[in-house]
Amino acid sequence: MKKILIIGSYARDVVLYQETGERVITEGGPAYWIQKALREQGHEPKLATGKEPAIIDITVSGGKETGIIRSVSGITVQGIEEFDAILVSTVADEFLLPELSGFLGVLAIDVQGYVRAAKIKGMKKFKIPESVLPNISILKANESELRNLQDGDVADQKKRILIVTMGEKGVDIYEKDNLIHLDALRVNPSDTIGAGDVFLASFVGDYLHSRNVSIAGKCAIQLVREFLSRRGSQTITQEENTDVTE
Repeated sequence: MKKILIIGSYARDVVLYQETGERVITEGGPAYWIQKALREQGHEPKLATGKEPAIIDITVSGGKETGIIRSVSGITVQGIEEFDAILVSTVADEFLLPELSGFLGVLAIDVQGYVRAAKIKGMKKFKIPESVLPNISILKANESELRNLQDGDVADQKKRILIVTMGEKGVDIYEKDNLIHLDALRVNPSDTIGAGDVFLASFVGDYLHSRNVSIAGKCAIQLVREFLSRRGSQTITQEENTDVTE
């Protein structure tokens, strides 16, 4: 069994469904969804998270989630060398990526939180720290997030593995500068909260065994479909589509 570390925040999501007026308070956040997805694949990941869960207000309207980060705690890690793989998915920039400099295992990062934080700070684009970029095995972004990364970082990451989720257009996966496209499948959930994190977790969980991006991508699409089908017309590869501000 591979040793996996999740670096990310739990959250207390306060979700308002605007069409119905229903208000739900629930567990959430990247750490919650990634841990749950990996366990469903038979993994037993360890978790590095903040002292307190992030507090996020989310409004669901017309198939899109918009939110406000009320609070988030910083995250630090130790003993990373004992792990075979590390998954990083944050709500903002509560974890400093240079702490992973020198990690030699499978390093998978979802840029969602770092791009959000850069926007909040008024930065045009997020620059991945140079001490970490060469060691990133898998980088995940949606189309909007990809446009907010430095062009050089994107080109460099395509030499390893870059996952781009594109809603109803499916998923593009770059490996060693070669492109693999996977078509989307459709389901009808009430919302897509957590879908992006489930995709990343499912992809990495399978990739650690198969070492095949096409197989891992198809596995991730199917598991996200099952995840969203439990809720109840969205596209399963659609990123959580959450515009979050502080």
